[in-house]
Amino acid sequence: MNMLNKKQTLKTLYQALSDRPLNFGEDTELYEPYVEKLPGGDPILELKTTIEFSESESLHLVSGQRGTGKSTELLRLKYLLEKESQYTVFYLNMLDYLSESEPVEISDFLLAASSGLAAQAEERYGLNSLHEGYWERIQNLLSSEIKLEGVDAKAAAAGFSATFKARLKKDVTFKRQLQKAAQGHIVQLTTQVNEFVIDLVSAVRKKLGNQQQIVFIVDSFEQIRGTSQSAHEVHDSVVRLFGHHGENLHLPQLHFVITVPPYLTIAAPGISRLTQSNPVITLPSVHVKSRNGQPDEKALKVMRAIVHRRSLGAKDIFPDHAIDHLAAASGGDLRHFFSMLRIALLKTSAELLVDLPIKDQVIKQAEESQRRDMLPISDEDVLWLAKVHASKKAELPSIQQLPLLARLFDATLIINYRNGDDWYDIHPLVETYVTERKKVLDERNR
Repeated sequence: MNMLNKKQTLKTLYQALSDRPLNFGEDTELYEPYVEKLPGGDPILELKTTIEFSESESLHLVSGQRGTGKSTELLRLKYLLEKESQYTVFYLNMLDYLSESEPVEISDFLLAASSGLAAQAEERYGLNSLHEGYWERIQNLLSSEIKLEGVDAKAAAAGFSATFKARLKKDVTFKRQLQKAAQGHIVQLTTQVNEFVIDLVSAVRKKLGNQQQIVFIVDSFEQIRGTSQSAHEVHDSVVRLFGHHGENLHLPQLHFVITVPPYLTIAAPGISRLTQSNPVITLPSVHVKSRNGQPDEKALKVMRAIVHRRSLGAKDIFPDHAIDHLAAASGGDLRHFFSMLRIALLKTSAELLVDLPIKDQVIKQAEESQRRDMLPISDEDVLWLAKVHASKKAELPSIQQLPLLARLFDATLIINYRNGDDWYDIHPLVETYVTERKKVLDERNR
C-alpha cells in the first residue's frame, strides 16, 4: 500500500470515529451491540418492552453519563419501535430549545417539549393547522393569562413560533421573565399542553390508524449543567423539576421518554416514585475493568469490535494490544476512547512516511494528549476523587455539594460502571495524578 492509500485509509477511519450518534437504518452496520450484553440484560430492550406493556401512556427516565452512547441507544429504541407499524416515534434534542447553562422550570420545559413536538408533527405529517393552533393557544395563554411582556396575541403564528424558540434558548432575560410570570399559572399551562398533545395524538391516529401508539423521546436534557456561577441554581432547578413537578411530566395518550443527569438518582433517591414513572433506566460505561482493577477481557473484545466495525482497514491500522491499551485508558468512556484513537490517527498521518500498524509510541502520545486535557485537578476535587476510588461509591456528603459531584460526572472524572450492580470509580487517566497528589496533601496535613 503506497503512502497516499495509507493516508486515505487513516482518513476513512478518522471520519468514521467522529463523535456523533449512530442513526439506525443508515448506520446499523457500524453498531456493536454491547448494550444488549450488559449484566442484567439489555436496558433498551427492557424500556421497549415496558412501553409495549403500558396501555396508551407512560413516563420513562433514562440516565447515563456523556460518552455512554445514550443518543445512539435512544435512536436504536426509535428504530426498534418503528419496525413495528403501530408505533410512531418523535425524537427531540432538547438543547435545540433550551440553554444548557440556565435553570429550567416546569414552564419552559413543557413549552420547549411541546414546541418541538408541534414542529415535528407539522414537518412529518403536514399537520399545519395543528401547528398553528398550538401557537395560537400559547400566544393567548402567555399574553392574556400569564401576561408575559412582549408577547402579542395577534402576531402571526409562524413568526411568533420562530421568535419564541430563539428567545427561549438564547434570551436569558426573557426566559427568567417567563419562569417568574408562569409560577402562578402552571395548571393553565399544563392544561394547554395536554390539550395540544391529545389533539396531536388524535390527528396522527386519523392519518395512520386508531391503534397507533405515540412515543416522544426527549434527548440531551441531561446535559443542562450550568456554569461555575450558576451551577447550584441549575442543579437545584433540575432536582425541583422532577421532584416537585413530576405529575406535570405525564403527557396524555403518549409514552414520554426523558434523559436525566446521573446525579439526579443520587440527589433524589426514589425519583421514579416522585415522578410516578417507571424505574430509571441507566446506561453505564463499558466495564473495561472489574472493581479490583483487573481488565475485563469480554469488554475489551467489545471495544475492539467497535473499532473494527468502523472501517475495513481498522485491523491493519490498530493492533489489538493498542486498542486494548486505549480502551483501558478511556475507562470505557466512548468519547475519550474515540478521541484517543483519532489523535493517534492524526499523529501517524502527519509522518512523512506513514508506518502501519500504528506504533506503540504514538499510542502513548495519544494517551498523554488526552490526559493533559483533563488536568490539572483542584485539591478539593482530588480529595473527593480519592474517596470514590477507595470506596467505589459516589461519596456525596451533603446535597449542598451536588454541583461539585455533577461537575465531576460531567467531566467524566467519575465513571459509573455495572458489573452485576452499579459502582463508581475515577477515570484511569487521572488515577496516578489523584493518588500522588493525595499523598502530598496527606503529608502536608500531618
